[in-house]
Amino acid sequence: MKFKDIHSVLKTQILNGVYPVHLPSTRYLAGELGVSRTTVSLVFEQLAAEGYIELKQGARAKVAGEFSLKPDDKRGGVASIPSVDRLPRLSGMGEQLSQLSMDMKYRLEPVLYDFSYGDIAKANFPTRHWRQSLHAAMSSSPFTYDYQDPAGLAVLRNALQGYLWRARGVNCDPDQIIITSGTQQALDIVARLFLDRQRRVALEDPCYKMAKNLFAASMAELIHIPVDEQGLMVDHLDTIKADLVYVTPSHQFPLGGTLPIERRMKLIDWARQHGSLIIEDDYDGEYRYDMKPISPLFNFSDADNVMYISSVSKILAPVIRLGFMVVPKGLVDVARKAKALLDRQSGVFEQIALSHFISNGHYERHIRQSRKHFADIRRRLLSGLTDVLGNDIRISGSAAGLHIVVWFNRIPKRDEAGFVAYLRSHSVGIYPVSGLFTQHQTTDCAGFVMGYSSIHADLIHPGLIRLQALYRAFVEPSNR
Repeated sequence: MKFKDIHSVLKTQILNGVYPVHLPSTRYLAGELGVSRTTVSLVFEQLAAEGYIELKQGARAKVAGEFSLKPDDKRGGVASIPSVDRLPRLSGMGEQLSQLSMDMKYRLEPVLYDFSYGDIAKANFPTRHWRQSLHAAMSSSPFTYDYQDPAGLAVLRNALQGYLWRARGVNCDPDQIIITSGTQQALDIVARLFLDRQRRVALEDPCYKMAKNLFAASMAELIHIPVDEQGLMVDHLDTIKADLVYVTPSHQFPLGGTLPIERRMKLIDWARQHGSLIIEDDYDGEYRYDMKPISPLFNFSDADNVMYISSVSKILAPVIRLGFMVVPKGLVDVARKAKALLDRQSGVFEQIALSHFISNGHYERHIRQSRKHFADIRRRLLSGLTDVLGNDIRISGSAAGLHIVVWFNRIPKRDEAGFVAYLRSHSVGIYPVSGLFTQHQTTDCAGFVMGYSSIHADLIHPGLIRLQALYRAFVEPSNR
């Protein structure tokens, strides 16, 4: 027997009361088990360090205390997992989390024709330049392995300030930028600073589900505001008092509307009147195909009631867990403290690499190349859908971003899940939109989010041909 086997057996026997007071001598156990006394002595020392036995020079090992398991707790000699009624009581947030539905795409079996949204194809990742930037980060001198500023390295915040001014028109100081581990952490910081049981947050309906779940877990009251083809219907806020409002004004998720200037100004005025904070999620604002990217809402305010958040997930890849928040000056100190308590700091090597990537022009060059690439993929997808499904579908949100929403006129909303499962069983992946709504879905037909940033261009046409055949079979079962 090996050390760990002897240790496990003796520990189990102690817990089960086999040795009421003393254990056998090391000489006896060594002979019984066919091992050396040294091995048994080492096991005894380990058991003593763990508090199971007491060792005294010249005396037999003694059980340290009363160890017992109830008969129904014995499962091959180890304690069973406690039943739910014996688990520690969850906090209010824990109770909320236990009730939430978390649809995680990574749990799904892969399919050949996957129109997933939120992911980036491996082939579109700038591997060579990112490798160079990582190498520069590892080779940077002087460099320290100590803890760094929780708000992010100054070199990255400076690089991001320049990029945001050039590309998005965001005018801020580097000190207002806090580096996060993606958009989700930025939202978590916001929730911790501003939400609890007595607070209210207004958000788009439909909206990004992970944001909705996070706000719900904070125990705040959620107020769901409908959207139309122009984004958030701001007029619905007139009679509402909320501490936060969460919006995606440049490209409403998932329906794709762009908030016009009149609504933007009204939203900012509403926030000022009510002392509310606007959380602007600019998750894919760089991707617009009919004109230049829309200027963020942040630029239309005096920056005291808008917090701007974004990440590199749609530019580089979600695997690089870096994002940022541009915080109103009066909130910088408390936001820095929240970031420090959450994870102390974001990855230092990745921060240096990203600053190098931006400063050397690779970031903006990659955005231009990606915008051109995805514009071509988008064109193929839109023309292909029109060719194969024609008047059986309606498409929304196609002017920007990396996904569209497709409404199937002949499939009722109640059949969304069934259609998704049927397609997936034939290696086609699309994603139902109804799970992103809470109260204001007015259409009776099924809708699906179809992304085009992670699928290879050569798979678009055959994937749509298969989708057409499966759709016909689904709505006309006699054709199956």
